[in-house]
Amino acid sequence: MVNKVELLAPAGSMDALKAAVENGADAVYLGGRCFNARQYASNFGEEELEEAVRYAHKRGVRIYVTMNISLKQEELKDVDDYLKSLYEMGIDAIIVQDLGLLKLVKERYPDFPVHASTQMTVHNSYGVANLKSAGCSRVVLARELSYNEISEIAEKTDLELEVFVHGALCVSYSGQCLMSSMIGGRSGNRGTCAQTCRMPFSIERSRDGKHLEASGEYLLSPKDLNTLEDIGRLIDIGVKSFKIEGRMKKPEYVAIVVSKYRKAIDSYIAGNGETASAEDNHELAQMFNRGFTKGLLGGDFGESFISIEKPSNRGIYLGEALSVQGRNVTVKLETDVALQDGLGIDNGSGESKSATVDRIYMKRKAIESASKGEIVALDLYAKVSSGDKLYKIYDKKLADRAKETFQDIEQEKLGLDLELEIAIGERPVLKTVYGGELVTVEADRLAELGVKSSLTKEKVTEQIGKFGNSDYEMKSLELSLQDGSFLPLSVLNELRRKLSEELDSRRIKLENRQRDAVNPFDGYEFKEHSYSGTKLSAKLGKLSQAKYLDCEKLSRVYLPIEEGTESVAKELKSEGVEVYVYTDRIVRDSEFKSLKQNLSKLGESIDGVMCGNIGALEFVSSEMPGMGLCTDLGLNVFNSESAKYLERFGASGVTISPELNFKEIEELTESYGFEYEAIVYGYLPLMTMVHCPMSLVKKCGSNRDCERCEFKSGYELSDRKNMKFKIQRVKDITTIYNGQRLFIPEHIGKLESAEISYARLDFTDEREEISEILDIYHSALEGVADRQSVERYKEELGDKAAFTKGHYFRGTI
Repeated sequence: MVNKVELLAPAGSMDALKAAVENGADAVYLGGRCFNARQYASNFGEEELEEAVRYAHKRGVRIYVTMNISLKQEELKDVDDYLKSLYEMGIDAIIVQDLGLLKLVKERYPDFPVHASTQMTVHNSYGVANLKSAGCSRVVLARELSYNEISEIAEKTDLELEVFVHGALCVSYSGQCLMSSMIGGRSGNRGTCAQTCRMPFSIERSRDGKHLEASGEYLLSPKDLNTLEDIGRLIDIGVKSFKIEGRMKKPEYVAIVVSKYRKAIDSYIAGNGETASAEDNHELAQMFNRGFTKGLLGGDFGESFISIEKPSNRGIYLGEALSVQGRNVTVKLETDVALQDGLGIDNGSGESKSATVDRIYMKRKAIESASKGEIVALDLYAKVSSGDKLYKIYDKKLADRAKETFQDIEQEKLGLDLELEIAIGERPVLKTVYGGELVTVEADRLAELGVKSSLTKEKVTEQIGKFGNSDYEMKSLELSLQDGSFLPLSVLNELRRKLSEELDSRRIKLENRQRDAVNPFDGYEFKEHSYSGTKLSAKLGKLSQAKYLDCEKLSRVYLPIEEGTESVAKELKSEGVEVYVYTDRIVRDSEFKSLKQNLSKLGESIDGVMCGNIGALEFVSSEMPGMGLCTDLGLNVFNSESAKYLERFGASGVTISPELNFKEIEELTESYGFEYEAIVYGYLPLMTMVHCPMSLVKKCGSNRDCERCEFKSGYELSDRKNMKFKIQRVKDITTIYNGQRLFIPEHIGKLESAEISYARLDFTDEREEISEILDIYHSALEGVADRQSVERYKEELGDKAAFTKGHYFRGTI
């Protein structure tokens, strides 16, 4: 038996919502005016949201509202009213990134369905299990998972799983990207991403600056996902919801893409075989494409995944400019063209130009359209040269056809089988069955014995059937009318209106609210921690860095889990240092077995584990009880409620987000006393991704040989401003690091004032200088470091521009 699935469409405007609904979406996700990850979309105000709910629910379509950003402490006070509004409005579910917000929702409205956003970076079954325990009804899986990995997760849970099937892709794991934030202050975790990944980059060798030639310059810009031909595979492995990206896209785009996926899903479920025709794929490409990829989901890698030549819409290739005379451009058509189509012009320089087809000539005769293979002259108001490539980026006929599906349409009416009882001295009763339930309304007035006239069956039938512009029409009427009964016709009209209103109410009734839902945080006693001073901790990228540590100046060290960890841990512990190991941000299901073996082997040589993702936290807390636990920056702790969430699931300490400034940190720590850790030194990780930029140099088609690759370290990206970003690839995962080191020893007192328990030094590939950096920070905590000594250290390294204060002073939008 084929699983019942949901087609989930985006909407950034009311027209886009109508386009989604009228073209077959089962549900629509959209954003309100605040707390969502598309702050630059039109989004919906409160009245528009109410209109959207009415429109969708009357047509049997669900509405999900995105609240998928990380929330700062100050913003939590505004959440309650917004949640109450959404809950009472009848929103079917909210999509959430912030763990603290998830906690608040479940405490206030246990029966309000919550979907865990892809921004939570859920990529293993333990992450899914944790979110189920927290009350989520659905998890949107990371887009980096393969079909096999999704299938394995689906087999281990009864929670609904949602997967992106079409549209723009992030190159980094969603929720693990600080690139836009650190470069320009616009945070992807806050809904204001500047799409830095769509900018040009080059690759250089770190040791000598040698430029390496790639096959293009857009090294981080993915193609658009297209799984239309593989939709059956996702249905078979147990995916519940198929998500189309595009809240920033036009309604016409939504209409066409939704219609194609509706057709594909229905065709597969019906057993018709083919789910996508050549025409379907052509029209998808025409609406918008950066080139299509089957995604990491389908095993694409390197050039099959990255739109290396152009980061924006490619359109459909129209042909080469054979000759140009004035505004007339002669082209042999590679696809059809018509008046008012929009063209993109590529002259090979990277400069983007566009034009509208004002006239078409064939053999000097004006025509309205021409077909593939024909030679025509196009009248274009743009500078075009012979040899330029022309692309059709807007198809007017296709756009008009899309508009016809949602503009000025008449809603199909719902036929009603009615029963009406009218008896003298009784209130008339009108009944129908909807959704398997009896719907009954009663008149406000008693029927009387007619004196001069009485009701006839013909008159009652005519009057009760006048549903007018409502969504209903009378299909049949079973009438029980006592002879001699009389009622004003206005009473019958009011009875009919009452039925329409009750049906409206029933049609928007929430079917997925579980009134017996329980608060998963109820009964847990949160225990505030008392602050005992700020101590130094260090996270080592390599075990070999341990020899540069002065343990008298450190309270805790975080070690990678690898061969030799146990002996290093024992040595550090013998010097009085607390030792934790840390997991990677990405831990696939296939890696948990070895993780458990390694942790069991380490045993008492370590004091605990710092978990890089929610699944790792769930795994250690459930499989290795008694192990000390804290969390790393990948869990995006922006507020005290997130800290409480993580405490509820076993953590005794959390790393706060590096996107917070000093004021925001103080607001967080004042709200709840906990063991907070802040990163104060290091090359911050800006992107964590499966994609490898070096694959575009090596022309790799897969990640099979990454561990043996000579390019896995020692190289860096360079942007247009010549800023450098270090590249490191470990276990098939690439991390892009900020080229500027976070360095704030002179401001460490501000973290002490905020009662931060640990100030952490993150070392990646540093060696001898570790001792000096540790000494500077230790002196700062002891109150003996001064600004001059800090500046002297920077000068010794020779480049003051290589340092940054991160967001500690500026914060993010």
